[in-house]
Amino acid sequence: MVRSLLHFWRIGCRHPDPENNKYICRVKIRVVLLLMWVGFVAHAQDRTPTEAPKKKVQRVPGTESTLRVGSQIVDDSTKSIYGPTTTRWMTQADFFRNSYRYQPLDTSIQNYHRWNYVSRFQYFLTDLGHNGTALRPIFTGSVPTAIGVSSGYTAYDPYYATEEPRFFDTQSPYTRMQLIWGGLGRAMTRIEFARNIKPNWNFGFNFRPILTDIQFQRRRGNRQTQAYYWDAFTTYQSRNDRYWMSVNYRRMRHRVEETGGVNIVRTTNGDSTYASFFDPNVTARLTGTTSFDQRNEVNLFHRYQLAKQLHVYHRARQARQLNWFRSDVTPNGTNTSFYDTINFDVPEKERNRALDSVRLSTFENELGLKGTIGKVFYYGFLRTRSFQHANRFTLPLPTPPLTGNEFYVGGGVRYEFDSLHHIAMRAEELEQTYYRLDAEGSLPFINFTFHRSLSKPSFLVSSYRGRFDKWSNAFVAPGLTRATAHADIKVGPLHLEPGATYTQLTGFIYFLQDSFPRQAQTVLPRQAANPIRYWLPEWRMDLTILKRIHLRTQIIQTQMLANSDSAIQIPKWFLNGQLCYEGFWFNKAIQVQTGVEMNWRSSYKALGYDPVIQQFFVQHDTVVPAYPIVDVFLNGKIKRGRFFMRYHNIVQLFTREGYLASAIYPGFRNVFDFGFELLLFD
Repeated sequence: MVRSLLHFWRIGCRHPDPENNKYICRVKIRVVLLLMWVGFVAHAQDRTPTEAPKKKVQRVPGTESTLRVGSQIVDDSTKSIYGPTTTRWMTQADFFRNSYRYQPLDTSIQNYHRWNYVSRFQYFLTDLGHNGTALRPIFTGSVPTAIGVSSGYTAYDPYYATEEPRFFDTQSPYTRMQLIWGGLGRAMTRIEFARNIKPNWNFGFNFRPILTDIQFQRRRGNRQTQAYYWDAFTTYQSRNDRYWMSVNYRRMRHRVEETGGVNIVRTTNGDSTYASFFDPNVTARLTGTTSFDQRNEVNLFHRYQLAKQLHVYHRARQARQLNWFRSDVTPNGTNTSFYDTINFDVPEKERNRALDSVRLSTFENELGLKGTIGKVFYYGFLRTRSFQHANRFTLPLPTPPLTGNEFYVGGGVRYEFDSLHHIAMRAEELEQTYYRLDAEGSLPFINFTFHRSLSKPSFLVSSYRGRFDKWSNAFVAPGLTRATAHADIKVGPLHLEPGATYTQLTGFIYFLQDSFPRQAQTVLPRQAANPIRYWLPEWRMDLTILKRIHLRTQIIQTQMLANSDSAIQIPKWFLNGQLCYEGFWFNKAIQVQTGVEMNWRSSYKALGYDPVIQQFFVQHDTVVPAYPIVDVFLNGKIKRGRFFMRYHNIVQLFTREGYLASAIYPGFRNVFDFGFELLLFD
């Protein structure tokens, strides 16, 4: 551990970028102070549990009497009474719907080896072939998740949206430390801490850095991704349970050195010779180019119980997203061949370095009523949302309002049959024009969801100006309708979940690269002229063999019903498969899951990526061939520690050729990954 801390302290001190070096030094100072503070509060933690353990008793043979053994003071120096069951958590959404079911900590080892974001979400996301790079969903497209104004920069959303803070109730200091050492310079750490200051007052924080070396012509310590996410949270509950409050602060600073893909050889007919993608000496198309996404958010939620069936609540949220792009660029020189058009009509000091930046700040206030009557939970709310958008360059006309206020009204209802089955509905309206409807249910033999929305176009697609691009569009509001249904059938050792997803997109906005450009810019936002409709029939299966061996499969077929302007590019077939053993070794001293798994997609024209605007775009030049990504893994648990070992992309070990994650972006090569996790409760 000491050597790891010393190595962490040295990281960044030799970085050639002074700005980056100063930032890393600031981070290191904060981390050291944070660890010192954690040690102090852990030492001061009241170790008395909320409920005193039962007194030990021992029956005396031959009598009906009992004798007390030991004193009433808990001797936790010889046997720990704290663990995953005494440290429980829930989300703000759980508490909002009056579901006070704190969950115990997850100590399962099933699929623990899926540590990066692509495999963690079952390959439904794809990146640029490297951990920490831009992500996009394969099946859903870039569809807005909110009906109000948005920045339009979503490439790094999963790194932020999937890290929602959890709120804890602990009886001892709780610390989770996860360290992952991926091969070829990939590393990720998760540190989670929580403690009860008082029985009704809890505090905690999370810290998660992602550090990744550049893949092409790698040099140790030459970082491609430097991402730092952290949040701090606290909850307070009055002694009579009438008042409850939660506050959290979240911050993400995601910085990526853009490569622009690889320089490849093209044949005379325009097809790629894919072997050149995986040449060890392949070079990046861009140098000295950085993308940056920073997000800050403060969230307050509190409620007061007026009666058992009626609560009044208030929610306030202030958020900011800052996004910029920086690149070395000189006339007829550095990186010039990559960009389709460059504006050199700028001040002299900015001629050789392009800098584009965008900022969106929002503030929300929501006031509502909620309550539970029998098995029915209900709520209704009014919300105001103010926004302020800024672009470094003056936007072209016509420009949408850059500041303003939005007024929402909405509500929902949820009926719970029992702790496992429910039906819920939710509705929200904005300015009597934009709306969102949601329904979902979990029933004994079927699960379903329904979503329908009409949203405002984002600022990015409506109006933008930078060193390399500019446009102004009057797009109509894009609409989305999506319905899913999956059966849940269990017959002995066989578990089946057949189902399907139907999607309809109206006014779908996407980015398109024109193969035969009539203008200087080749990647521009477009709006599909007609609705887009497609089905995704799906088959899931889990077959248990001899009680310890599992065969799991997931097959999805894409059936396009209407694809206006070919705006959606999805593989025809998608397959996830896993064959593994789950059981115990060494007289149950270690729990294991070990086996092999595969992801396979049929060939399709995967999207390209424009780092200037951080957007994936439709392209028609490169067909990504089908390729099986095969991993061999071992997950294990010893007492309160978990670990994994994984060999990724074993096929490339034999073929010497890999797969393409996105157009002209090769996926990560064959490599060995290792990680472990410790849970501490004292």
